[in-house]
Amino acid sequence: MSLPSILILGSTGLCGSNFLRLVSEKSSDFAKIVTLSRRKPEINSETNKQVTTILESNSDNWPAEFAKLDLPENGDGIYFSGFGTTRKAAGSAENFKKIDYGVNYDCAKAAKESNKFKTLVLISTVSANKDSTFLYFQSKGKLEQDIIDLKFDRTIILRPGPLLGHREKSKGFGDGIINHFGGFFKNSIFAGLLYHPITGEEVAKCAYYLAKQPITKENELIIIESADMIKTAKLV
Repeated sequence: MSLPSILILGSTGLCGSNFLRLVSEKSSDFAKIVTLSRRKPEINSETNKQVTTILESNSDNWPAEFAKLDLPENGDGIYFSGFGTTRKAAGSAENFKKIDYGVNYDCAKAAKESNKFKTLVLISTVSANKDSTFLYFQSKGKLEQDIIDLKFDRTIILRPGPLLGHREKSKGFGDGIINHFGGFFKNSIFAGLLYHPITGEEVAKCAYYLAKQPITKENELIIIESADMIKTAKLV
């Protein structure tokens, strides 16, 4: 049985960088590991040689890169997206939707059309809902539904609660608040009050574990919330 190849979008973010680090350490599980990003991801120099990095500063050009990938068609490829932004970082609601939804969906569609990926793993968020009155949750919910409609052989959607851990690029004061209070309540009886805070490493382990399991049915859909993500991460 051939080994799957893997492509990572968002490899410089909190979840993506942890996922890249994990699959690099377990590189014998994969035929190829490829990243697509605007800046070079930070990984151990010893594992760096096992990773092919595609750098493209304009994310609008990312979908075109999927057709160029030197990966086998009709293989067991895994496409992982931990890519995302915030309204503040995007500068406006319109830019947020263009980046967080638009780039993600266009890349997922390109991945599907390339016929090189059977499994898609999307890092979404707790409370994602296309009918939400809050832009962030609404955008994530719409992205989830539209990606489900692409009908990958398997779609894995992870909905973490507040994310804990060091980011290469901080999202500001809010990051410190989340890490302080999230870390304090994590694994306590009150964790549910904060939607079960979870580390970037735990998200990565959960994604890895689920993506490595056999596909059990046509157009398999797995949606997993933060509390169960934490439990699943312990299996790695």
